[in-house]
Amino acid sequence: MATYTRRNQKSGTRWVAVIRTIQVPYLSKTFRTKDAARIWARRMENDVDLARAEANPVMRSMTLADLADDYILNGWKGKDPSRPAKVSWWVEQLGSTRLRDLDRGKVQAALERYKAGKARRWDGIDSNGKVRTAETARGRSGATVNRTRAALEAVLKHGRQRHGVDINPLANVPRERESKGRTRFLSEVELQRLLAACDASRWDRLRLLVVTAIGTGARLGELMGLRWSDIDFQARVAHLADTKNGSDRLLTLPPAVIAELMRFRQIGDSLLFPGKRFPNKPFEFRKHWDRALIEAGIDDFVFHSLRHSCASFLAKSGASLPEIGAVLGHKSVQSTNRYAHLAIDRQQQLTDRVFGDILKAE
Repeated sequence: MATYTRRNQKSGTRWVAVIRTIQVPYLSKTFRTKDAARIWARRMENDVDLARAEANPVMRSMTLADLADDYILNGWKGKDPSRPAKVSWWVEQLGSTRLRDLDRGKVQAALERYKAGKARRWDGIDSNGKVRTAETARGRSGATVNRTRAALEAVLKHGRQRHGVDINPLANVPRERESKGRTRFLSEVELQRLLAACDASRWDRLRLLVVTAIGTGARLGELMGLRWSDIDFQARVAHLADTKNGSDRLLTLPPAVIAELMRFRQIGDSLLFPGKRFPNKPFEFRKHWDRALIEAGIDDFVFHSLRHSCASFLAKSGASLPEIGAVLGHKSVQSTNRYAHLAIDRQQQLTDRVFGDILKAE
């Protein structure tokens, strides 16, 4: 319940509205008229999030651009290389908006504009080593829209943890429906054609990249961040620090991968796949990869599908789902379950062994 106090000042009469609730212990504001004070008080009492925003001095002064800058400097862990670009998009759309004024309507309208845009594709690198993109004819997918939404969620979560910014304008904004995802696998014949195309590539490390991806099931970002100091040739393992799932893990390196690594082995801390002009940045291999796919006659295939192909070869060789999940570094069973149909032979052998005699007719 709000209280109203009249104050007579040299400049005229003023009315101070004061709100005290469980959610907002104290909030006050001064107005020229009592009616204006009452309207403001009712609005604050009916909208707890807005009242909290009014009571928080950070939310009254800080803009979304300020919070986004602080997130990139002090909150972003660097695991998703596309995150800064997505955060920059939000700054372009709503950067000047003060946090107390950031509501569902503004956020949802921005997401609708993003959804109506066109997807972009890799288009080389510029003179500063940054990736260029070009617009395509395809619309943005539900997954792409949701990843952009997640960038704003991350910024606001950082605001809550670091500055007490207690707002969630995304609470009632629905997520986009996502496709089940691409689970294209290479056949053994396709793999041999791809490796032959890699051997003919102008980039001499394309075969190394593909063989390592297939043999370890590692993600592209994990592979491109590998350094020679991460590899233990004697133990035949590679150490991945702070992976996408937030934990360290080891990649086991099959003999074929070790043999390929030995062709390029270096002593030191340099990247396995360094850029030519910028050795501390990964080599931009896309054009060589695309050309190899064309030469191999492989359609509807992306680099991440090598990870699926690793799971496919493991399953066909009799690996169980927990074993596949361990190789791929999955934390959840749901991530591994997409390969359940590939492990049907293993299941059949198990049920045959257990129930073959028990259920046999007399």
